[in-house]
Amino acid sequence: MSVTHESTIGHSRIKGGSERSFGFVFAIVFIVIGLFPLVGNWSSWEEIRLWSIAISVVLLFVAVVRPQLLAPANRLWLQFGLLLNRIVSPVVMAILFWGILTPVSVLRRIKNRDPLGTRFSPEVDSYWVIRETDAGSMKDQF
Repeated sequence: MSVTHESTIGHSRIKGGSERSFGFVFAIVFIVIGLFPLVGNWSSWEEIRLWSIAISVVLLFVAVVRPQLLAPANRLWLQFGLLLNRIVSPVVMAILFWGILTPVSVLRRIKNRDPLGTRFSPEVDSYWVIRETDAGSMKDQF
């Protein structure tokens, strides 16, 4: 058994948003879906998605009158978000690492850059950096 200073298991339970806010957000989403054909073409009133607007009205009504009815959908949405987090976060981090950090590191090695002076050199006695200017007093730093 390996003992570390910190547990890798989450310390607290993730709490989702309220059912009322869930209903309001999805009512807005379905209104946008319903009215989207009007974007850029105000003459296409017959292309409005009435089914989406009806869902939006129902969600808005339920969110105002009886938001606890939205609890199962809210929990399902939270679980879906957590699943996406477990998939998307590692993929994005891998893309950032292999797409940005690794090429920058390779280019710096090709150019022989050592900005921190950490490369080993057998001819130096010490790696201590001597300041050429006085840093002054540490009093009143801020």
